[in-house]
Amino acid sequence: MRNKNGFSLVELMVAVAISGLVLSTAHTIYKSQQQSYSVQEQVSAIQQNLRGGVYCMCREIRMAGYDPQCTRNFGIIDVGLDHSANGTITFTLDDNLNGVPNESDGNGQVDNREKLTYALYDYPTANPDGTLDLGRKYGAGRQLLAQNIQALGFAYAFDTTGDGDNLLDEDINGHVIWAIDSDNDKELDVNLDTNHDGVIDIKDGPGGQILSHTDNGGLVDVKVSDIRIVRLWLLVRGDRDDPGFVNNKTYVVSNQRITPKDGVRRRLLTAIVRCRNLGVMSNN
Repeated sequence: MRNKNGFSLVELMVAVAISGLVLSTAHTIYKSQQQSYSVQEQVSAIQQNLRGGVYCMCREIRMAGYDPQCTRNFGIIDVGLDHSANGTITFTLDDNLNGVPNESDGNGQVDNREKLTYALYDYPTANPDGTLDLGRKYGAGRQLLAQNIQALGFAYAFDTTGDGDNLLDEDINGHVIWAIDSDNDKELDVNLDTNHDGVIDIKDGPGGQILSHTDNGGLVDVKVSDIRIVRLWLLVRGDRDDPGFVNNKTYVVSNQRITPKDGVRRRLLTAIVRCRNLGVMSNN
């Protein structure tokens, strides 16, 4: 005969406890995987912004001063700071970069779309969201290149001799001087490497050191026409907080020192661009 007795109360309690443990473990694993996916999604978006923005800037800044007619009408013309201490750069080149040859390319005159500016702005301008973005301005238009930008910085290496050899000016320790225009007068006036160790990092004073300091060789303000190499920093942030994550890192972005102290992930990318057309001497 079949046993008609059901489960005992103890057996039921044990079964419920085991089921609860299994469900709790499954939920923990799911939550962990979901959080990991969210983090990777943010990191991927940040990296994409970084790569795209830096690639575009490097490609075009490298061509600054392109002047097939040797007119000397083209080059870097402005390297100032905006109201938030973020860097801006404006330069010209005798090529509209549109891939379609026309009468304005290579004619020796600065035509429409041959003056480019990289700077931060709040996109869209008609309905700003409070987060800065990287823009590329040319002619009367402006393109959005990368979103969620925390900071943009530039510094410049230069050759003040004007002899066409493009040997860069160095400090007392033989390191290349990286300078900025701190007062927006279109002349470099501050060396960022204040301890003269060849590295721009947290050990350097954020205000920089005036170029007339003896360790800089007693230089006076340097004309933008003497610039030969551009160094850039781009700091990109995520679009939301990451629960359980605290960002206490200090980021060095040219003249800025940024310590967020929040839950937003960030990535900093730097690049050095040698402007192949700056300082080129005419053959005649």
